Amino acid sequence: MSSIENKKNMGIVTIAIAVFMCLFLVGIRMKYKTFVDSAETTTGYVTYVSEVNGTKARVTYRAYVKYTVDGVDYTTSFSEDASKMKVGDAICVYYEEGNPSNVITDIEVNYYNLGLLFPCLLLIGVGILLFIIGKKEENNHIA
Repeated sequence: MSSIENKKNMGIVTIAIAVFMCLFLVGIRMKYKTFVDSAETTTGYVTYVSEVNGTKARVTYRAYVKYTVDGVDYTTSFSEDASKMKVGDAICVYYEEGNPSNVITDIEVNYYNLGLLFPCLLLIGVGILLFIIGKKEENNHIA
């Protein structure tokens, strides 16, 4: 397989991966939107932020949130953007009516809104660029 074919194929594979990622993110977003549209809300407060997994290259955090529904205290946690959280921060908590332990926070909803769309679009752009470069090299090679 020639270098030209490799570039075209890599472009197609990159575009396919990016499209799959975008569809996956849209699916997650639709799941969250459906939940949020039918959920009740309350305010929770960050009670603790911990380092969950740490390496020299990357440290992961988890934020713990306490919220109250009908006088009963619950706790949930999330890792999306947890490093930005401070103890005492107010968080909107969406919970399922009749099952207050089934929750999602506004931080999680916002994280999947547009935050992960940029890498997908970037991959699509790289794929298209690789495909175009391969096609131009193919045309130059033929001429």
